[in-house]
Amino acid sequence: MPTSVLNSMFQPLQCTPVITYMLGRRDQETKLLIRGDCFGRIAVWEIPHINENKMKLVRQESFDNLPGNSNSSKTYL
Repeated sequence: MPTSVLNSMFQPLQCTPVITYMLGRRDQETKLLIRGDCFGRIAVWEIPHINENKMKLVRQESFDNLPGNSNSSKTYL
């Protein structure tokens, strides 16, 4: 990428970016997250459909992988 493009990518924004959520036009199952900023850049993410059974599995896996809580304390002077 040219240096000018890289520099413009990391410039501070002049105002808060706008984020919106939309359902697709052709297929109502398609969910989109769209973000636009003051420089005219647009980012689009497609949110995948996850059924309830898959979500339960993800929650259980996340719960099983929680880090252990060590019951130690430290005192500093």
